[in-house]
Order: sequence, then C-alpha cells, then structure tokens
Amino acid sequence: MRAAVSDTLQPRLPVQSVREAPIVAPVLARVKSIPPFAYLLKGLIMRALGLVIGALVILVGGIGFAAPDLRLALERPLITPAGLYVVAVLRIALGLALALAAPASRAPRTVRVLGLIVIIAGLAAPWFGAARAQAVLDRIASAGPSLMRVDGSVAMALGGFLVYVFRAPIRRERN
Repeated sequence: MRAAVSDTLQPRLPVQSVREAPIVAPVLARVKSIPPFAYLLKGLIMRALGLVIGALVILVGGIGFAAPDLRLALERPLITPAGLYVVAVLRIALGLALALAAPASRAPRTVRVLGLIVIIAGLAAPWFGAARAQAVLDRIASAGPSLMRVDGSVAMALGGFLVYVFRAPIRRERN
C-alpha cells in the first residue's frame, strides 16, 4: 500500500482545538481586533436606515391621506409590465433593508416579519400582472377617497411604528 501524498509531504501537527488550527487562528485574531466602535457604527447605520424607511412610509401614507387624487395620478403610470418590475425591485430592496436592520430595532422579530412580507409582495408583483393591477386601482378609485384615506392612515401608522422601533431609546437620569 502506498501512503497518501499529503501524509508524506506534511506531517500532521497535534492541534488542541479548531481555534488553534494554522488557518483559523489568524482569522480569529483579526476578528477579535475589530473595535467595538465598528459594531456601534453598524448598529447606528442600520437604525438610521430603519428610520428613513419609516419616514418614507409616513410620507407616502400622508400623500394618500391628504391627496388621494395625487396618489392615483402617481400610481397610474406604474401600471405597466416594466413599471411592475420597478415596483417589485423597490419592494424587495425595502424588504431586505428591513430584514437586515431588524436586529438594531426594539422589536426585531416583528420588523423581520414585516420585511419578509414586503419581500413576498415584491416577488408576487410581476406575476400579479398589469391588467389585474389596473383593475384593482380602478376599483380603489371607484370606491372614493375614503378608502384611500383609510389606506393612507394605515400606512402612516405602520411608518410611525417603524420610527418608534428604530429610534434611540430615551435615557433618563435617576435622581
């Protein structure tokens, strides 16, 4: 029988644990040397991203509440096959941003679930079809501005929730 080539060229050294392996040890040394400030900065960036998304949701909901006709005028040009793909990409990007920023929030599970719902909505948008989306938009328009105002208020409440969970906690001094 022949010995394996790797056994004859490099003798095996006894390693106490995986952390002491010649390939793993330098990588772990670098990971331990990352300053805590970098983790703090990452948390602040994720928190700011969540706040921006929440503010945008409040803004879009406010437009839907205050000016339902303006919202319809902005949505009608997007009801094309290419427009639905643009909406799908935006929804997927916002959903991913929410899912990635969730650990920096006060309610990470809830924010992660919201992110997954937005991602699923983005994936379903192209299969929904332009004709069906136009029919839904016509149905909403025929229902009158009250339905759009309810939709806008729900969006503003959701945006307010996102702002609440991503804002920094208030620190109170004890007397």
